[in-house]
Amino acid sequence: MAITDMVQTAAILVSVLGLLYQLRREWLLHSAEMVTSLVAQFNSEDFEKRRRRLAVHLETVATGGNVSLTSDYGLGVLGFYENLSHLVRRRALDEKMIWTKFSWELVCYFQCITMNGNALAVERTKNGDPTLYEEMEWLNKRFVRTYRRRGVSLYRDDGKIRWIEDFFVQEKNLCSSSTDFGPSTERATRVASRTPETGTGKGPLTTGRRTPASTGRPATPSAR
Repeated sequence: MAITDMVQTAAILVSVLGLLYQLRREWLLHSAEMVTSLVAQFNSEDFEKRRRRLAVHLETVATGGNVSLTSDYGLGVLGFYENLSHLVRRRALDEKMIWTKFSWELVCYFQCITMNGNALAVERTKNGDPTLYEEMEWLNKRFVRTYRRRGVSLYRDDGKIRWIEDFFVQEKNLCSSSTDFGPSTERATRVASRTPETGTGKGPLTTGRRTPASTGRPATPSAR
């Protein structure tokens, strides 16, 4: 091969690699913007009320009871996780970003709808729809593997997630001074007094992962 041909080939390879790098960078920036928007929705006053009502509904599983997924049980919370999981599976969102922001709650919510009487399996059988929340189930499995890879002892001897009680404390106290879907006076106080988060320093995603002090999360080896 002539030297000129080798130079041309090298130039083409460099151009292709540069294009791939630029596309990857743009995808990450777009994913970060979407995750920032999802975090804002997840922590909005309206959605916190929905999360609180769902947590109250699901808490009975922590003491060995059963729950039902019939009717308007999830108030959009489980649907939020299903859509988020689908976007990760389709690679529209970066999985590591989603794990950083949503894994702590997602694994707890999924355990609540599958432990004891396995309300999810009951609904799938009743409706003849094995695809119900299959995307959330897929992402839950990946998050469990990620926790284990990072050295986190996820489950206790009784099979429950180690921070399941802290999870219920956090979710049940969201907008706790307001009636459902009404104004909250306490939330403004809580938000104003909350220590500002420093962010990850990686692009526009400026809301850093919540710490055990702010969420009640136990100090695990993976906590940042």
